[in-house]
Amino acid sequence: MKIDDNLFILDANVFVSAIISSQSKARQAFDRAVDTGIILMSDPVFLEVSEVLLRPKFVGVAYRR
Repeated sequence: MKIDDNLFILDANVFVSAIISSQSKARQAFDRAVDTGIILMSDPVFLEVSEVLLRPKFVGVAYRR
């Protein structure tokens, strides 16, 4: 969800999808947000993303690319 010309809020699913799939719509949204503004992330979303990425099926996924 875009809340300002330069501020973006993305939910945990978008972050995780962007990390695990470089060709996903989530990655496109993430890249655009990074390239054109600032991504805001709440502590609960940060914790959720961290917990998901520490699950056995995701460990190391971000480093494979």
